[in-house]
Amino acid sequence: MSIVIAGARRVIGAPGLWLACWVGLAAIAWVVGGYVQLLVAAAVGPFDALDLGRVVYGIADVLRVYPELMPGIAMAVIIGGAVSGIAWTVVSPVVIARLAGRTGLREVGATALAGLPGVVVQSLWHVVLRAVLVAAVMMSAQPLPKWGIWVLVGVVWLAAGVALDATRVAVVEGDAAPWHVKTAWRGFVRVARRPRVLVPGVLLGVGQVVIGGGIVWGALVGVGSGSAWVPRVLALVSVGLGLWRIGIVVEDGVASADAE
Repeated sequence: MSIVIAGARRVIGAPGLWLACWVGLAAIAWVVGGYVQLLVAAAVGPFDALDLGRVVYGIADVLRVYPELMPGIAMAVIIGGAVSGIAWTVVSPVVIARLAGRTGLREVGATALAGLPGVVVQSLWHVVLRAVLVAAVMMSAQPLPKWGIWVLVGVVWLAAGVALDATRVAVVEGDAAPWHVKTAWRGFVRVARRPRVLVPGVLLGVGQVVIGGGIVWGALVGVGSGSAWVPRVLALVSVGLGLWRIGIVVEDGVASADAE
């Protein structure tokens, strides 16, 4: 548990980082929400008295009346998710450098810029390895019931996310080869050999999935329509869980370096 607590301390010690990541996520969500509002406004047209901000939080009802909005809204969500993933990849070296204990803006920036190309390359390698791993799990788990297969795939997906964090930390804070696929593979091996990193990392990932699902569910059925701060606060907690996971990986790397 000590490494989990130490990882949390790293996040708590960087409130500005936590807030900045949350603001960035909120900005992307705001753009996506604005686009959805435009789609809804075009559909409901004559009903100018509607508060579109509240309508968006009951989007399931809107889609029942205007099913033609589904492709546009789905595309907005997909694009928003893709932009969030790309943005997190670009920002992750800054996050790692800050959680590793660097506080000076110049020092954090220099470390992040030096590690960014390797992080991007390793993230691409992880896309390939994660796809292969998920495909292998799905094929080998065929005897299980369908729900069991999806649960297993979900756990493997989250474990692969922890492995990606480990690889990124190794590139930014360690001396891992930034271009070679072996570095990505070693990220998987490292977390597989460290249950103290893998288990809390997966559990924190589950927490993020639950919170994300809660936000989506609230938007669909109208929960939170009285205040946009409900999903915002949930998003703040989710960002904190993601940073905590990285903090645990960073702490494990520091502990391993000290042991050597």
